Amino acid sequence: MKIDTGWIDGWLKDLRYAASSLAARPGFTAMALLALVVGIALNVGVFTAINSLLTRPWNVPEPERVVNAYAFNPKAGPGYWGFPLAGVRYLNDNSRTIDGAFAARADRVRGANGIEAGTTAAYVTGNFFDVLGVRVEAGRAFQPGEDNPAAPTAVAVISHRLWMGRYAGDSGVVGETLTVDGIAFTIIGVAAKGFDGTTEDRTDAWLPFAAVQLVRPTDPALFDDPMRCCSELAARLRPGVSREEATAEWNTLYGEYLRELAVEPVEIVLTSPADPFAYAGALLVMLVAGVAACIVPARRAARTEPNTVLHHE
Repeated sequence: MKIDTGWIDGWLKDLRYAASSLAARPGFTAMALLALVVGIALNVGVFTAINSLLTRPWNVPEPERVVNAYAFNPKAGPGYWGFPLAGVRYLNDNSRTIDGAFAARADRVRGANGIEAGTTAAYVTGNFFDVLGVRVEAGRAFQPGEDNPAAPTAVAVISHRLWMGRYAGDSGVVGETLTVDGIAFTIIGVAAKGFDGTTEDRTDAWLPFAAVQLVRPTDPALFDDPMRCCSELAARLRPGVSREEATAEWNTLYGEYLRELAVEPVEIVLTSPADPFAYAGALLVMLVAGVAACIVPARRAARTEPNTVLHHE
């Protein structure tokens, strides 16, 4: 039985023709390759962020009750914003639809014993672990007084991953010193296995928000200014409370907070990592990034004189 290999010959001819055509037009070829490289790089980067934020759910009890909050101001253009610490405290103290709200801010560590430079530490309000319901493997979580801006305390809770990797799971780690950016923090606890934090990057240490003053003493406005932005805000809904109910209440409460400061109101949006609209939005971002990366080089390549292209053919 004779096998027809004509299609292979045709494919090879097409390949040779394509190669010779691209070689004859180095400018067009460079732009086409640039479009591919930029498009692939953007999509990989966006997908990595989406995978971290959306497909890596927080390892906490009843995650469906945990929501992220974002502030949106249509007059300021597209984009979502975080919240000032004072605004987080206001919502936490006055909302009746949540069990608690916390603020978090990720920070790249410049160097610490047991933590490589560039690793993520997170400054969090003192109720962080309580609101999330995350238990500790050893030691304890933060106490309310340890997140007092008037008297910041240098204590830290470390991740289970760091505990096993740097300290070999030694229960005596509680009381040890962890130096972060030149400041000595006392380790008071180890977070439960599998809990990597609530920020985009996996976190190896959590520090009280008030301790920012110890590490970054040049930023006092973070605690003094009621509109000093921005911190990430998340909360745990009370049992039986829908996201829509909480959203309505929060917009009313935060509107009152801003009006007292004579600040233009914003719209608060509550989302969940499991929200299908979040996935749809992420896919839209990827699509726009890919199209934009291809259109710009393509428009430049399209300016090539047609006669020049035909001449090379």
